[in-house]
Amino acid sequence: MITRASTNAIIGVLLLSITTRINGMSDNLFDEEEELPTLFPFRTEDYVGFSVAILGLILAAGGGIGGGGILVPTYILLLDFPVKHAIPLASTTVFGGAIANNLLNVRESHP
Repeated sequence: MITRASTNAIIGVLLLSITTRINGMSDNLFDEEEELPTLFPFRTEDYVGFSVAILGLILAAGGGIGGGGILVPTYILLLDFPVKHAIPLASTTVFGGAIANNLLNVRESHP
C-alpha cells in the first residue's frame, strides 16, 4: 500500500529528475568547464542515490520536516552533484513534496 509520505517522496524525486534533465539542456545555467553527471543511462550510484533520497523523504515527511538536510548530502555524496547544484535541487525536491502533500490533503476536512 502506498502511503502519502511515499507518494510525496516519489513525486519529489521525479521532479528532481525532470529538473536535472531540463537544466542539463540549458547551457547558460552552468559554467562552461563544469562537468555534471548525466542522468541517462542510470548508473548503479543513481539507483542507490534515488533510493536513499526516497527513503529519506518518506522519513522526513512522516516526521513533518522538509528533508533538505537528508537530500543535500545524498545529492553531493551519492549522485556526484556539486554543492552549488545540490542545494537548489534539494529545494526543488522538497517543493515537489510540499505540492504533492497539499494536493493529497486538499480533500481532507478540518476537524
